[in-house]
Amino acid sequence: MPKGTRFEDLPDEWKCPICGASKKMFRPLAGPGSVAAEGA
Repeated sequence: MPKGTRFEDLPDEWKCPICGASKKMFRPLAGPGSVAAEGA
């Protein structure tokens, strides 16, 4: 993927090049549905 690609523009089959996690395993750091909103 080119640098600067927005996360929502990544294909559904994208995997993290570092850990191999799928796109659906990621969550926002802030805002609704984020780890911060849950008090993590």
